[in-house]
Amino acid sequence: MKESEWKKFKKLKDICLERFCERVLTNANSILDAKDKKSLDRYYDLYQLIQDEDKNLEKAFNGLSRSRAFMQLLLMYRMELVEESELDEFEDETKNEIRRIESRENS
Repeated sequence: MKESEWKKFKKLKDICLERFCERVLTNANSILDAKDKKSLDRYYDLYQLIQDEDKNLEKAFNGLSRSRAFMQLLLMYRMELVEESELDEFEDETKNEIRRIESRENS
């Protein structure tokens, strides 16, 4: 990843992390608000959510380095944390490869 993209990536990563956390907290609130379930069941659901999302957090956001940036950008895109307009700010090679990989995976 070029230096100019690296700078964009670092800023975008912070934005996407905030979006990720907000999504997890919204899902956690939904679990907590499910009054039709027993407290123990809600606890287990919340525990499972946190475990699953912690794995996603680790893959997409831990270990800030240029060598991992493309893969992390791809993961954030797959998690629908990157808006199309934000991806468009990257070089053609980067954004086209992200979209190509993603479209191939969804085929």
